[in-house]
Amino acid sequence: MKHFIFEDKEYKIDPRFRSPVNRGKRRTSLRALMRAGGGGGRGGGIRRIKDIRQNCVVKMHYSKSLEAHKAQLFNYLRREGTGKDGGRAELYGTPAREYYQNMSAKNFRIFLSPQSRDADLRTLVKSFVKRLELQTGYKLYWQAAEHYNTAHPHAHILVNGADKDGKDIIIGRDIVKTYMRETARDLCTAMIGSRTPSELKSDKEKEAYADRWTKLDEKLKGIIIGNKIYLEYAGGSDKKNRFINRIGHLQGLGLCEWDSGHYTVKKNWEEELRIQGRYNCYLDSRRELKYTNALNLKLYEPAKHGMITGRVTKIYKTDDVSDNHAILLEGINGAAYFVPLFNKPEGVKEKDAVSVKSWKNQAGRLRPFINQRTMESLEREIKKEGYTSPLADAVIKMTNAERGKGAGYDR
Repeated sequence: MKHFIFEDKEYKIDPRFRSPVNRGKRRTSLRALMRAGGGGGRGGGIRRIKDIRQNCVVKMHYSKSLEAHKAQLFNYLRREGTGKDGGRAELYGTPAREYYQNMSAKNFRIFLSPQSRDADLRTLVKSFVKRLELQTGYKLYWQAAEHYNTAHPHAHILVNGADKDGKDIIIGRDIVKTYMRETARDLCTAMIGSRTPSELKSDKEKEAYADRWTKLDEKLKGIIIGNKIYLEYAGGSDKKNRFINRIGHLQGLGLCEWDSGHYTVKKNWEEELRIQGRYNCYLDSRRELKYTNALNLKLYEPAKHGMITGRVTKIYKTDDVSDNHAILLEGINGAAYFVPLFNKPEGVKEKDAVSVKSWKNQAGRLRPFINQRTMESLEREIKKEGYTSPLADAVIKMTNAERGKGAGYDR
């Protein structure tokens, strides 16, 4: 009972009590645990284990259009200039006739792009499809092609929306985010081995020059106060040099500048980089603006921005896997909007006057819809709302010139 004291009719632990167990051994065990990354101390917590598996980009999109399904199969997968020899890519997978006879409107497009060129794409694709069938229980109709027309050779897999048992195929986002990506990395690693220390170092250095949000940016945030970067808190010379390289790249992207003795980041620099990670032409679109300051470019959000009106400055195809497009719309209100679309905008050309508004699809999600406008209708809206933006002024001048000279607009 030495470790208890009796107080107020209750037993309480005596704070003066010390166990007779050898405390030296206990301390040694604790130090060993800290060294192993199991506790606090100088190690700062649990030691992180490096993931040395090969990297592989995996994306998936789906469509419910038979026309789009056929376009993918007959045109996109085998288009000229994508094959290893510069010709058409070769299709493989389910026997061609069997696939054609069972094509449904619903289809899935899966994109695999290993970081290493040593990974054999055909082996990767076949192994990946087998694993996907085991995971989902479906017996898939599929066709694939390898494309060699970019810096990173990659494969496209087209999966029919109904399997060989007639089941409607459903592949959730969690399957893509977890199972597909992890499986692709494991398969690449099994083929060519883990990344070497030099490859890991190279990957870390490449982060400084990425046009998207990276782990290095997360660390950079730790030495930013307000919007100023304090390099004196960067740590060792290696880390500081990586930050300096990153800052230089951010300057090139227009997201950082030198001001009053400090590097300063743009207010929404993180948001811009994250958007660029989703749409690889977003940052480039700022350089296409003709009437609007790049600081006023926004990613169009239907629920937030509602209806927007202006002129189409540029049309982009934003994804090689899907039919996703985007338009760069400069608004008569002085803002510019990068508007993601889920297919190519039909009948819309650059310099067209349009309005974009949102509608709810069957799943209850808001989707942008484009309406053609005339320059006269833009002029009326400008005068009604009292807009004085550079585009608003240009529209007024164009409509006045049309009425005065009978000439066509500056299209």
